[in-house]
Amino acid sequence: MSTAVKDLPRADIPRPLREVWLAFHQAELCRGLDAVFVFYRDGLEVWCAIDEEKSYQKLIELIAPRKAQFRIELYPARLPEIKKTREELTTPPPSLWQNFELRAYFGDPFTEAGRGATAARVEEETGGPEAQLKQRLLLFAAQTIEWANRLKRYGCELPALAWAAADEGAGADIRPQVRAVCVQHAREVERIAQKLGENMARALPRPEKQARRARPPARPRSAGGTPVQKAARLAEACREIGDRVYRFIYPDSHTVGLADLREPDLPAALRALEESASEFASLFR
Repeated sequence: MSTAVKDLPRADIPRPLREVWLAFHQAELCRGLDAVFVFYRDGLEVWCAIDEEKSYQKLIELIAPRKAQFRIELYPARLPEIKKTREELTTPPPSLWQNFELRAYFGDPFTEAGRGATAARVEEETGGPEAQLKQRLLLFAAQTIEWANRLKRYGCELPALAWAAADEGAGADIRPQVRAVCVQHAREVERIAQKLGENMARALPRPEKQARRARPPARPRSAGGTPVQKAARLAEACREIGDRVYRFIYPDSHTVGLADLREPDLPAALRALEESASEFASLFR
């Protein structure tokens, strides 16, 4: 094989191979696969960590028609399944269990607001009000972590997509489709940032919510530079904020400190990311 090019489907790479990369992103398989494409002039390697088996099967289907003409190798890795104890499956992280703002939002039976919110449901559900509260907090944690992972996954794809969408990128024959995919991924970053911001706002003490709404939004991080440079900054912001969201749910110490709960920097960063993603998408409309 000739010299490899990682993740960048240059115009001198055969179109069928570039179309595999394009179709991968069009189908948003990056949600379930952490993949690295290595291009050659006569073939392709795809190294991927599998989060969702369904996405991997779709990748196999994408590659199959090209295997008769090109040498295409798949190198999958399945992450080991982490078995949790019964206590881990039924007990929310201390950071959420000790967050009384979230407990009230989800109907804590031991708060004044929670009594009214849960009274009508207690007789219809099993396990008692405390078990129900734990289940809602666990679902909140799982949803938030999933969104944070997706934010990082979509963000990390943007630099290569922006490069391929540029005039000197992957070639005029697929550039319009790449531009559309670039917009699609940026819109997903924007949507997920908004959802995460809503979840984070629910975990902040109410007085700080009013202060947060009055504060002017942070300056978008994608301001200035070429589309590729903007994409690189967006990717960095997605990784940083995704990690911060994870640490909010599973902090390094036993629980989240009160100062962390009151500090609105994370919601402000999510709003700035949302604005940056919207601005970036407008470049490729």
